[in-house]
Amino acid sequence: MEEADFRAYRQDHLFRDKAFDTWQDEILEVYAVNDCRTLPVSSVYDYLEEKYGVLPGNEQTLRNFVAYLVQAERLRLEEGGRLYGKVPELPFGKQMQLDFGRYRCRSGLVLYIFAALLSAGRYKHVIFQGEPFKTLDVIRHLLDSFDYFGGRPEELVIDQDRLMVVSENAGDIIYTKDIKHVIDEQELGLYVCRRADPETKGKVENLVKFVKVNFLASRDFDLVEDAKAGVLNWLARRANGKISQATKQIPAVLIERERAQLRPRCEARFSGKTRCWAGRIGSPPTKL
Repeated sequence: MEEADFRAYRQDHLFRDKAFDTWQDEILEVYAVNDCRTLPVSSVYDYLEEKYGVLPGNEQTLRNFVAYLVQAERLRLEEGGRLYGKVPELPFGKQMQLDFGRYRCRSGLVLYIFAALLSAGRYKHVIFQGEPFKTLDVIRHLLDSFDYFGGRPEELVIDQDRLMVVSENAGDIIYTKDIKHVIDEQELGLYVCRRADPETKGKVENLVKFVKVNFLASRDFDLVEDAKAGVLNWLARRANGKISQATKQIPAVLIERERAQLRPRCEARFSGKTRCWAGRIGSPPTKL
């Protein structure tokens, strides 16, 4: 190639077309409404995929395009942090971790997060409500999680939340009466750790963070019902439908193996203390 031809060739190919060029305004808008905070690219990709369906590239393509926008000074981001942490593995059907969270949407709506996760396969369940949790809410969501997972594990891991634990005395855990009833009724082992204990329940703590930064960060809700419907779709599509960074496998596939090790949920019996009857939390007993 002659020198003049090479210069012309180089000039023509200096600025290559990028797969997400036509989506630039939409991507910049997502960051703008979030005050240009650093967002996980997987969250932005999931938002675009939910809104428009098939995209012109994969997550790595979008990650490269966002890096290009930053390098070209079309987008300026704040620094972010890590999302995942190393946690020990357990056999299928052994353990479920439980945690809570709180998130304020841009609309002002406050969502209270109930997050449950099977430790082995990383299969996840998330429930929102618009008011602070009460003990009966926790019990109802716990039983709903067993139904969602297709069975109950051998043990639960929780922290010393006041809704479930009254106090600890020299290592002896005193549970609330309602929670004690459910533990006995469902024949569950219960492991209680301190708050924010990543070595013990880091998996579900990461899940709460994942819900906030991947699902909620790029969305806004005015109604709790809309958030509930959206998170169920997100669980199927993203949280349980994509490869887990920890196991390098898809939770929606692993759950089929884990369900074989889970025990069927016991039908809730009536108790005057828990007000559980015929599997319904909060329903009064029939007078005899």
